[in-house]
Amino acid sequence: MDKWIHYDYEDYVEANWDSGYNFKSIVENNNNYYTITDPEQATKDLAGYSNTYLDELYQTIYFNPDTWENDADIRDLTEDVLLRTAKYNLGLVKYMRS
Repeated sequence: MDKWIHYDYEDYVEANWDSGYNFKSIVENNNNYYTITDPEQATKDLAGYSNTYLDELYQTIYFNPDTWENDADIRDLTEDVLLRTAKYNLGLVKYMRS
């Protein structure tokens, strides 16, 4: 896999964290969580879920290096994975506090 794709995607999320698409608001406005009973399994579940987007993300960036940052599907999948991650993280906090 081309490392530049990974780095470009990280830069995209950072550039749109609190401006542009404002991904930060997705995380901050989340009040829901997944009940965690096994942190190891929860980690595997989240990794498996986010991995389902890998091919689409990779191919879109690779084949559209000049336009992918404006792709609505990339924005949507980023928001989806960030929201799911926020729910798992909040669930893990509740698990650790119980």
